[in-house]
Amino acid sequence: MTKVPYVTFMKHAQKVTKTASKSRPILGVVIHREDYVAVTDSHRLYLATDVYNGEDEKQVDPISGLEVDNGNYPDVTRLIQEPEDAKYSYSIDVLHAFEAVKAIEIAGKVNKATSDMNIVTGDEYLKFKTDDKAAFNVSYDVELSPSIVNLETSILDIKYVKEALHVLKDAKIERFSLEYFGKHRPIQVRAGNFVAKILPKRQI
Repeated sequence: MTKVPYVTFMKHAQKVTKTASKSRPILGVVIHREDYVAVTDSHRLYLATDVYNGEDEKQVDPISGLEVDNGNYPDVTRLIQEPEDAKYSYSIDVLHAFEAVKAIEIAGKVNKATSDMNIVTGDEYLKFKTDDKAAFNVSYDVELSPSIVNLETSILDIKYVKEALHVLKDAKIERFSLEYFGKHRPIQVRAGNFVAKILPKRQI
């Protein structure tokens, strides 16, 4: 099974803890439990199994590598949804998706530095694209169905999507599953032993 190694996970966990609220020190660590390691900034969550062999629970600062104690870490496993519960699931090439999201990020900076990326979903339909109000548009078609009906659009932070895909790229994973559960619900990026959960932005 292709998997995200521990060293790769900890390297990218630093990006998550940097965006965590300073008023919640517990989010500045990576939790190590018997069967998983995880990190969250409350907007996204990374979880990897089969990378920690220790029996004792511990908290590690991903930047210093030192063990710390910042309080009680929540049980984040209950936040991960099962793949079979997804409304739609798509198998996607990691490198193609990563490059597409990077292009959308650049377009967002041209369009007055927006950090929004749209994911348009439907039955056998998936498109990553710039914000609908963008003057300079970039899109990436993953799957397209001849019948485009009942499409839903979720707005995600480009940075969070790009950084989740970067984990997989660094681990040399070729494909991932994007699991979509609904317009206002988090998406999940899943590959091997790794799951990233990303909350959508609130739509007004």
